[in-house]
This record gives sequence, structure tokens and C-alpha cells, in this order.
Amino acid sequence: MAANKLVLNTLYDEDECHLIAIHCTLEAYKLAFCINKELAVKLQRASADLDVKYQEGIAFFQLFNFFDCTSGCDYFLVSNKFKLQPENNNDHFTLFNEKSISKYLISECKKVDFFLKIEGSIEEINLKKTISNLNAINYIVTAYAVNAEQLHSKENLIFN
Repeated sequence: MAANKLVLNTLYDEDECHLIAIHCTLEAYKLAFCINKELAVKLQRASADLDVKYQEGIAFFQLFNFFDCTSGCDYFLVSNKFKLQPENNNDHFTLFNEKSISKYLISECKKVDFFLKIEGSIEEINLKKTISNLNAINYIVTAYAVNAEQLHSKENLIFN
């Protein structure tokens, strides 16, 4: 009997999403609150964080999401950095000799603190106005669009 094989050619469709990099020192929940006020969305903490397995252990990136019924768009706010404590290290840690490793969701954007991904019917979204509104938030140093097709680790941006 012949075996059926399904091949997934595209993991990420750039035409159906906007990716915005955010540089900010706020905690994720405070940033989500500020974005909610500025963009008139209702980002909420997802029931589960985005977990990515690395050789040193599992990193958990904070994830907030919101589905806008009027525009048909999904909004995702995800942290880009996680301090990972190595699992297999038997050293006794103290306050001053903790050994943690920084892991990044998108490793080629190490200076980015958060990503805002908008996917769905993005023709309803004015990207320039959205970025301008984000940059109007006092706590955000800068926000700008990122070309997701140029990212090597873009498969980490698949949340569903």
C-alpha cells in the first residue's frame, strides 16, 4: 500500500502578518497594558508561555494575545529574552555567583526586547500608524518593522 506524505512548504506567510520589534525596559505585563491603551486592543496573558527547547534547557518566553473581531487580526506580544538556569549544573548557587544563560526567541535580534506580531487580515492595519502609536509610548525606546523573511529562526514566531 502506498504511503501518503504531506509536505509543509511554508511555515510563515509574510503577506499575512506584520512583525514589529520593540526596545523597552518595562516588564511584559506593563508593556502590554501600555499597548492596550495606545492601540485600543486587549492583550491578555496567554494560558501558556511560548516554550523553546535549547541544549541547556527549556526557555519560557512570555506571551500575550488578543483577537480583534472587527479587523479579523490576531495580536501577539512576545518577549525575546529569557534567563535560563542550566539544568545539569550541580554547583551550589549563591546571590553573587549565579550562572544564567541568556536565550533569545529570535537569536539574530538580540537587542530587541519584545516582538509584536499582527497576523490575519492585515490590510485593515496601517503599519506606519501602528508603529507611530507605539513610539508615542514614553517607555518604548523605539519600535520598527522587521522583515520576517530575513530571519533564520522565524519558525519560533508560530504561536498556534
